[in-house]
Amino acid sequence: MPIVKHKEVEYLGMFEYKKEDEPIVIKNLILDLKPKTATTFLPGLPAYILFMCIRHTDYINDAEKVRSLLSNTVNGIKRVIRKRHEDLEVTTLWLANTCRLLHNLKQYSGDQAFQLENTLKQNEQCLRNFDLSEFRQVLSDVAVWINQGVIKIMEEKVQPLIVPAVLEHEAIPGISGKPSGMRGRSSSVARELESPVDPHHAMDVLQKELTAFYRVLSLHGVDPELITQVFRQVSISCLQRGQ
Repeated sequence: MPIVKHKEVEYLGMFEYKKEDEPIVIKNLILDLKPKTATTFLPGLPAYILFMCIRHTDYINDAEKVRSLLSNTVNGIKRVIRKRHEDLEVTTLWLANTCRLLHNLKQYSGDQAFQLENTLKQNEQCLRNFDLSEFRQVLSDVAVWINQGVIKIMEEKVQPLIVPAVLEHEAIPGISGKPSGMRGRSSSVARELESPVDPHHAMDVLQKELTAFYRVLSLHGVDPELITQVFRQVSISCLQRGQ
């Protein structure tokens, strides 16, 4: 019996939605998205879907639709961060997705400066009708704002551990080049500090906190270079405060 064969389909990488469904898109992808749920997806999936929506608005050349989508995307992200600014998982989730959306808007902008590593296929999929450079700047500002929030959360958790951990490190014979009397003094000072942890275990607690931070940042797909910058900034800030 003859069979029906499917022709190869070339996917365009676009997501079509009705204008009246925009609030549903924003609600599901941003406002109601939980970090635990997001970790079951491809890292940055909300940003990829939003960009696919943007590509379709460009394809049909609907400037009002893309303006509304991008404006409400930015407002939605800000709303979530303001509400959950003390939650590392939430802030990290939206740091990763804001950076991913910004990167996609640059890579597929059609600007030659961002096309150096593109394939021919990727260049064919660049935006054809819209210059979204002003929205890229807005997203960049939002990403910087969220990044500062992530650093603040980490600093507040790590700061109380820095001095006890350093003093514990100095108090271990053979670790520090200081005279034994100085090591004894450091140990005594460490015991006297008002610390949330036993000074003798401060280093272990600090390492566990930093490992947990790294896991969260990596789990949500934050760029490795940005992770390095975040840890460097947290270290510098905490050490300066501890002096």
